[in-house]
Amino acid sequence: MRSSLRPSSLLAASPVRALWGLALPLLGTGLLNLSSMLGDRFWIGSLGRESLAGLARAHAIWLVALTLILGLGLGTLANVAQRRGADDEAGAARIAGAGLGLALGLGALLCLAAWPLTHLAEALFASEVGPATNYLAIVLMGALFQGPLLVALFALQGAGEGRAALQAGAAAPLLNLVLTPLLLGWGLEGAAAATVLSNLAALAWTIVLVRRKLGVRSSELIPGSEELRAILGVGLPRTLEHAARNGAGLVLVVVLAPFGSSVLAGYAAALAVLLLLIHPGLAIGQATAACVGQALGAARPERAWACAWWGAGSYALFLGVAGLGVFASAPSLIAIFDATPATVRAGSALLRTLAPALPFLGLGLVLGKACAGARRADLSLRAVALAHLGIQLPLVWLLARTWGPSGAFLGMALAYVAHGLMAAAWVALNFNPARPELLRTPS
Repeated sequence: MRSSLRPSSLLAASPVRALWGLALPLLGTGLLNLSSMLGDRFWIGSLGRESLAGLARAHAIWLVALTLILGLGLGTLANVAQRRGADDEAGAARIAGAGLGLALGLGALLCLAAWPLTHLAEALFASEVGPATNYLAIVLMGALFQGPLLVALFALQGAGEGRAALQAGAAAPLLNLVLTPLLLGWGLEGAAAATVLSNLAALAWTIVLVRRKLGVRSSELIPGSEELRAILGVGLPRTLEHAARNGAGLVLVVVLAPFGSSVLAGYAAALAVLLLLIHPGLAIGQATAACVGQALGAARPERAWACAWWGAGSYALFLGVAGLGVFASAPSLIAIFDATPATVRAGSALLRTLAPALPFLGLGLVLGKACAGARRADLSLRAVALAHLGIQLPLVWLLARTWGPSGAFLGMALAYVAHGLMAAAWVALNFNPARPELLRTPS
C-alpha cells in the first residue's frame, strides 16, 4: 500500500547532510561500476592492443545510443524528486512507472537497431565486421534490459532512497566482474555477453525494489499524457545534451583514428582513467539533482541554491586535487592498461592536457545535474551545445591538422573550461533564490 511508504528524509537534514547522505551510497554504486569498467578494460586489454582500440570504437557508438536512455532516466529522477518533495507519493509512483515503460520501449527500439548501427560503425571507422562490431551489436541488443535498469535506478535516487539504489546498483557490476573473465574465451563477444547477462539479472532484482519503495503498479508502465510531458520536458533536453557531448566524443575518435591504433588505444586507456574521476561526480551530481528537485517541490528555492553549489564546489575541489596526481603519474596510469610505448605516450599526452581543465569539468557536470533536478535542463543544454559543438568540434578538427593528436586533446580541454564557466554563469543567474519564479515546479 502506498500509504505505508516512508517519505524521503532529504528535506529534514541540512543541505550538506542531505546531499552527502544520498551521495555516499551512490558513490558505493559508482565504485562498483568503476571496478567493473576497469575490469573490462583490463581483461580486454589482455587480448591485445587491437581489441582495446576496437573497444574504444564500439563505445563511441554505444555512448551516443546511451544518451537516449540517460535522458529518460534524468527526466524520471527530476520529476520523482519534485513530487516526493511535494508529498505526492502517488504522483511519484506514476512517474517512475511511466519512465520504466518508456525505457522498455526505447530498449526494444535500440535492440532492433543493433545491426544498422553496427553498419554505421563500419562506415565511420572503415572497418570490416569483426569482434568490435559484434561487441557493439550484442551490447545494443542488451539495451532491452539496461534501459529499464538505469531508469529504475534513477527513480530510486530521485526518491532519496539511497540504500535501495545501492542495493540495486551493485548487482550488475558485481555479476559482470565474475562473468567477464569466465566468458572472455569468446573474446570481445564474451565480454559483451557478460554485460548483458549481468544487466538482465540486476533488472529483475531492481524491479522488486522499485515496487517495494515506490509502490509502482504494472498498470503504471503505460504513461499518461501528464507523465509523458513531465518526463520528456526534462528528458529531451538532457538527451540532446548527452548527444552533443557524446557526438563530439565520436568525432574526436574519428579524428584520432587515422593516427593509428596506438593513439586510439591510448585514448581508450586515458578515458578509463577519466571515468575513474568522473564516477564520484556522477554520484554527487545525481544526489544534487535529487536534493534540488525535492527542495523545489517543497517550495524552498534557497535550499535548492545551497545544494547546487555545495555539490558543484565539492566535486570541483576534488578534481583540482586529483588533477595534480593525474598530471604527475600519467604514464604509469596508462601503462596499467597497455604498456606499449606509443600507447603510453598518446594516453599520457591526453591526461596531462586535460588535468588543468578538470575542475571546470566538475562544475559543468554537477551544475548540469542540478539544472535537471530543477526541471531547467534547457540551461545545461545551452552550455553543452556551445562548449562541445561550438568550441570542441571546430578546435579538435583544426588543431589536429596542425599539431596531430595533441592538438585534438587541447581542443577537448578548452571545451571543458568553457562548459564549466558557462554552466556556473547560467546557474548563478537563474537559480537566485530571490527570484524563485525562474525555476519551474510540477503543476
